[in-house]
Parts: sequence; C-alpha cells; structure tokens
Amino acid sequence: MKDISFSKYIKIFSVLIAIALIGNSNTIWVSLPSISNVFQNLLLLVLIISISVILIINAEVKINKNLTMGYLFILIYLLIYIVIKHNSFSVLSDIKSILIFSFIYFYIGICIRNQFVSLMLGYYVDILVVIGLISIFFWLFGPILGLIHPSSYVFSNWGSQSVYAVPNYFNVYFETQMLNGIPRNTAIFTEAPMASLNFFMALIIDSFFLKERKSYKQFIMIVCILTTLSSTGYIGVILFVIAKVASHNFKNPTWNMCKLILMPMILTVGLIMINTLFGKKLGDTSGQIRRDDYLAGWNALKNSPLFGQGTNSDSIKNYMSSWRSFNLGFSNTILDLLVQNGIYIFLLIIYAVVTSISNSFKNRDYDRLIFIILFIYLFVTTIFTKTFLMFFIFTLICFNWKKYIGEK
Repeated sequence: MKDISFSKYIKIFSVLIAIALIGNSNTIWVSLPSISNVFQNLLLLVLIISISVILIINAEVKINKNLTMGYLFILIYLLIYIVIKHNSFSVLSDIKSILIFSFIYFYIGICIRNQFVSLMLGYYVDILVVIGLISIFFWLFGPILGLIHPSSYVFSNWGSQSVYAVPNYFNVYFETQMLNGIPRNTAIFTEAPMASLNFFMALIIDSFFLKERKSYKQFIMIVCILTTLSSTGYIGVILFVIAKVASHNFKNPTWNMCKLILMPMILTVGLIMINTLFGKKLGDTSGQIRRDDYLAGWNALKNSPLFGQGTNSDSIKNYMSSWRSFNLGFSNTILDLLVQNGIYIFLLIIYAVVTSISNSFKNRDYDRLIFIILFIYLFVTTIFTKTFLMFFIFTLICFNWKKYIGEK
C-alpha cells in the first residue's frame, strides 16, 4: 500500500510540473496585465513545490559529487554575472532565473535515473494532446464555421504597447490571431507561433525522447501545427518528416534500400518546400518584422556583446525600424538572450549543445542528435526566453538520458 501511495504522489506532482512547463510557455494568461504577475508567480510556486515534494519523498535521492560540482560551477559563473552587471531593475529577475535553474537542475540530475523525468514528459505530451484536440474542435466549430460563439473576451498586451480584446471560448480556447482573414488555431497561447512551439515540442519529445512512442499523438500534434498556419511550424514539420524518415530503420532490408535510394529526392522536395515557405514569409509583413528583429538584435548586441544590455532590458526596441511601431514584440530566443545577457551567459548554452552533440555521437544516439537540432531550430526562430521550458530542455540535454530510459 505504501508503494502505491508513493507512486500516486509522484504522478500527481509530475503532472503539476508538466502543467507549469506548459503554462509558463507564453500561454494567454501570461499576456493579461490584470493577472500576469500573479499567474507567473503561481506557476513558479507550483514548480518549486512539486519538484521539492518529489525529491523529498524519493527514497533513492542521491546527490553525487559530479552533480554537486557541476552545479557549484554554474552557480558561481552566474553569480559573477550578477555582480558585474547588477542593477536594481534586473537583479531580482536574475536571482529568480537562478532559482528556477537550480530546482530544474537537481530534479533532472537526480530523477532522470529512475525515469521520473520521462514520466513527467509523458504527461507533458498527453496534456498538449488534450489541449490540441480541444483547440481543433473550437477552432473548427468556432471561428471557422461560426457554430460556437465566444463566451467572453479577455484583454491582452502581447506584442503591443496597448491592450486589445481577445475572444474567449469558455477559458479553454482563445482566438488571438487571423492570417489573411483566416482564423489561426492558437489554442491557449498568445499567438500562432507560440501554439506551434508547444505542439512541436510535444511532437519531438514523443518521437525522439520517450521510450514508448505513440504515432496517433504525433499525428494529432502535426495536425495542430498545420492549423496554426505558422510558417515556422510548417518548416518544423518538414524538417521533422525528413529526420523521421532518415532515422527510421525498417526490419526489411529491402525497405531500407528503398529509403536510401529515395532519400535524396525526399530531401530535395523538402528543401524546395522550405525555400518556398521561407520566400513567402519574407514577402509578408510578419516576415519583414522577423527579419527586422534579427537586424535589431544584431545591432543591439554589437553595443554590448560580452555582458549584454541587462535582463528585461527594452533597449532592443531602439534598434527596430520605425515602420513597425504597431508591433514591437521580439520573435526569436537566440538574439533576445544574447542582447539581454551577452556572450558570457550564452557560453552556457553553447556548452550544453556541444556536450549533448558530443554525447550523441559517442553513444550513437541519433534520436538525441535530431532532438537537439530540432530544438535549436525553435531556439533560433521562436521566442520563449527564460521560460521553464527553455531552462528544462537546455539542462536535460546535458545529461546522458539514453543510459536511463533504455534502448528505444
């Protein structure tokens, strides 16, 4: 009976961690001025309490020397940054980031070996599958067919200096964006790229991380991404399909030979589709804003490359073109992080990626390699700076997860 109770608590708090990861990933509630701070602090509290409970009730908790030394090195490295770059505006945010990283670091470092991390990520995928199915229903029967009408409106300030009304369908679906007069499926997120980001993360976690993989979940996530009408999501799906075909090993040698013969054609078609989508994206206003983001980010970085402009700094807006004053939101994580915290902090990201790629080749774990490449694609094209998800994935890839989740 004690073991059953223990298992139940692990599952409950694993679900709560998964909810915190999703809730913090630019859901609509993060963009509502009336509740944003309360909501984000609540998610942080849920994350910390859930991780603490799992570590406390886990009878197999062992903090080895390497785990401790690695943490102390990173902690000292981060504290040096705070001392050098400190100001009253950013120091609290920097300490909060260290707190989040610390809990996630020990959670992964300790719990990955008994598969609690895999359990939690399985719930993460399942929750997004449910969110995705609900979103498809309301997207189709709501704004597309007009058979269901909004139950109320919420007021968001995402990507804008003023608030605007967002149609709300019973607090489970929010109609935040249109594209050329066509409603985009944004589920519970602030915009289509954010919905695509979360659905895509669930897709690659189920495909390249979890031991037990479900094709129907992957199919649902792909459909959800397609309904967002996000070019970033479409390109991601094409990259995913190419990677999936290339990495799949058929039991029949004949099929493997056919795959080898057809792979150049599949790759060529995929690249043509990506080039077409990329060209169309650059031709519309959204694409021009994204292009301007990269230019603005690069110019802002050149003024303070080593330590950045400071956490939560809005200085990057000074480098944006005046024609886009109606949309001053930034759209990619890589330059947002570099502008805020400079090359000094970015070196930690480089270390995580290089270490993980090295381990992928060393262990011949090509699923891990594909996972990293596709996640980096999101990192370069989508904004989710310093979310729980960003901290979690960059910490996760530093660990040799294949050793603990077994052959796949």
